[in-house]
Formats: sequence, C-alpha cells, structure tokens
Amino acid sequence: MEKQTEPRRLSEPEPLQAPYFEHLDQLATTLSQKSQQQLVFSFREYNEFACTQCGLCCTLPWAINVSKAYYEQWNAHWNQHPDEKYHNPFIVLPNAKDHDFAAIRRQPNSHNCIFLTEDMRCTIHAELGEEALAKVCRRYPRTQKLLPAPYAVRYMLPSCEAVPPMYIAENEVFVHWEEDLNLPAGGFHANTPPGELVSPLMHRWIGIVLDVLADPHHSPLQSFARLSFALNYLQDLPLPRIDAQALRRIYRELLNHLQQPADIPLIPRSQHRQSIEWFLGLVGHRIAPIRAYYQGLLSGELPWPELAPDEQVLLNRFMASYLRRRLITMSYIDVFFGRINLYQQFFAMALFAQALQLFAIQARAASGGPLQPEHLYQATNQVESRMGQRRQWLKEQNISGLSPQECIDYAITSLSLDFGTTQWIVDD
Repeated sequence: MEKQTEPRRLSEPEPLQAPYFEHLDQLATTLSQKSQQQLVFSFREYNEFACTQCGLCCTLPWAINVSKAYYEQWNAHWNQHPDEKYHNPFIVLPNAKDHDFAAIRRQPNSHNCIFLTEDMRCTIHAELGEEALAKVCRRYPRTQKLLPAPYAVRYMLPSCEAVPPMYIAENEVFVHWEEDLNLPAGGFHANTPPGELVSPLMHRWIGIVLDVLADPHHSPLQSFARLSFALNYLQDLPLPRIDAQALRRIYRELLNHLQQPADIPLIPRSQHRQSIEWFLGLVGHRIAPIRAYYQGLLSGELPWPELAPDEQVLLNRFMASYLRRRLITMSYIDVFFGRINLYQQFFAMALFAQALQLFAIQARAASGGPLQPEHLYQATNQVESRMGQRRQWLKEQNISGLSPQECIDYAITSLSLDFGTTQWIVDD
C-alpha cells in the first residue's frame, strides 16, 4: 500500500463570514479551480483542548484498535511485565489489516481498558509516557473527517466530558487551505450514489445549513427542521442536475421560506408521544430513571416540563452550537456509521438532537431545579458515547434502509418536540 503524505497548510484559519452560503460559494468556486488542495473546516477548541485525565473514555464500550506496527512494538513488552494482568493485552482482529490489526483487551466483565488502574489512570501513560499510547488514545477527542475529495473537518468528539463546555464559550467556524498530494491531481470525480453531494457542492450545502441555523426567529430545532424544505427540493431533482446553480436557487428560495411569519405550531400530543417513544427505544432498558420519568410523562402521572425564558435561552444557545458542529461534520464516509446518504444523516442527526434535549430535561427534573449547563454537558456525553460512537447503532436503527421521504418525515416528527420554544399542545 502506498504511503499517504500529510497535508501541508497553505493558509492560517480564518472565521467564516455570514451570510455563510455566499462566503462558501466563493470559496467553493475557487476550490474547483485548484488541484490537490482542500478546504478544511475547524473550531478553535481543536487546538486549545487540554485533557483532564478523568479516565472516563477508557471505560466506555468502544473498540480501541491498533496497527500491526504498534502490536509488534509493544506486545512482547507487556507479555514480560511483572504484573500478569497485562499479559496478552491485544486481541488480533478476525480480518486484521496493517492499519487495523488488533484491539486492546478489556478487563473481565467490564468495558474498562486493561491498562486502566483503580484510580482511573493509564498504565501505559504512567510507565512509558504519552508517546507510547495507541494513536487513537493520543488523539482523542480530536478527530477529523476526510472524504476522497477536497473536503475535511477537524473537530472534537463531544463524548469527552471536557468538550461540551467549550460549546458555550465558542461558536465560530474557521476555514483554511491545505495542499493534499493524496488527492487526484486532475480534480475530483466520483461515481456518487443517489442522495449524496459531491465536493465542492458539499461546501455550499454547509453554507445553507449554517445560515438556516443562524435564523434568530426560530429555535435551533425549528431551524433544523426547516432544512427539510431544501431536502425536499433536492429530492425532486435528478442527481446529475444537482449543481452549483441548483444549490444557489435552493438557497434563494429557502431564504424566502425563512422570512415567512413564524406561527407558533399546534402540536398534536401523539406526535410528542412518538418522539418520546423513539427516544425510549434508543435508550433501551439500561437507564431505569430515564425510562420511568418519560413513561410518567406519557401516562400523565408527571406534569409536563415547562422551561422558564432563561432556561430556554440556555437550551437554545447550547443546541445551536451543538447542531452547528454536528451538521458540519455530517459527511458521507463517517468514522463510526459507514456510508449513509444525506437524507439518512438528516434523520440520524434529528434523533441525536432530540436525545440530547430529552436527556437534559430528565436531568433537570432529577435535580429539582432549573436547567443548568451541566445537564446539557452530561446529556451530550451520553448521546455521543451511546449513539455517536457505537458502530452498531446505525444498523440497530435500520436508518440505512429508509427512503429519502421517510427520513424527512421522521425527522420532522422527532424535532416537533421542542422545549426551546413555547408550543401549544393539543389533543388529537
């Protein structure tokens, strides 16, 4: 296999300017004229993160895989360790590849890494230093998404407890240019399955997303749901006709759509019930207090939660920041999900956003006080660790089997339950 070269930065990160579509439309036009260059999205926290060494990431049910080179470098060392519990620390994968060769073993009857001590410290780090850690452990929670195209995002995985607090303090999106010699010299051409956008069309789509989320007249969940207007428009176009001009037309019509008066919706109670039942299906039977709380709401035994105006401001501010990051990182060769199309990603992100809100509302109820930032931080960690970084999650939900129209309709249903706005709930 030919060795990949590291991209070379050609410019310093600069903040995207609103209106975002117009800025990214200009950049995408420039990008289409360049060879072996890519436009990279990032957030300030990517370079400012400092690990708290809490050890929680070492206790979650994720596969921590290592390369063949790492296995050969360290397997013999640990097999000679005085403490026998570190012997045979790796499990060679059934379809082992050079870059994905073995997984670090877990402690008996636990998700805890074999190298995690009782005081939540890493034995590798303590005895050998940070440079001896597996690549994924050195980088986490930093990660990146790269398409076989001039599109890249560098961001922080919000399953780490230190990441969500950064969402309140920082919301700017940055872009910079890189030279990437791994990209085709003659430009990017792909046999794209239905429901996907080819870079640099993807950059223009991100511009549409950011402008919709910036709409001050709607809550973030309402704005997210309004992206269905653009998705329905895309669905009516044959794939070869989705070009830069088509996205510019969609953008103009979407702006007109967003300028229409925002009526407070009358939401049938059954639609809220469906959204909560989907959430309980995602949670399963593992978190009894959460199931008990929402079953109490559905049965009428518990009062419906009503957020004060300052609580709604907090919820909406955090949700807007979360969605901005999540939707920018919504690419099609996903680190954890595999290949799913634009419409399926839309529904998956709607479930993520709704789950975050419902985890936080239950934490608020359990505390007996108003909504706090910590409720949102903990909810984000739960959503991302239980859903966002579980490779089986997408298959369990069968999202990859849904049609574009099903994804749009289901997303709207899920997003209709919105504690960030005043909604009138009516009986069916």
